[in-house]
Amino acid sequence: MTGLPILDLNVIITGATGGLSRVLARTMRQYGTNLLLTARSEPKLNDLAKMLLSGTSSGQVVDVMAVDLTAHGAAGLIMARARKLWGGWTCWSITQPAWGQ
Repeated sequence: MTGLPILDLNVIITGATGGLSRVLARTMRQYGTNLLLTARSEPKLNDLAKMLLSGTSSGQVVDVMAVDLTAHGAAGLIMARARKLWGGWTCWSITQPAWGQ
């Protein structure tokens, strides 16, 4: 049995600057996945995007969005950005849930 092919998928990763999310982003990028990375820290997001894009000339997308997922309407903003980039998305990874904060 083979897994879901991840080449050319459009994936949203929230909390992208955290340890597990960084590893997930790096792994997904190596397999050709387009990424929308979100977290609260824009400087950390920009550093992550620069690292992910270094040494590559592919047409894959690595976009960043500084947003606090606990803020009212944040999920809608993220979805709107994904629709603008790709017309939708394939997978949404929330590796650091913010419920109850």
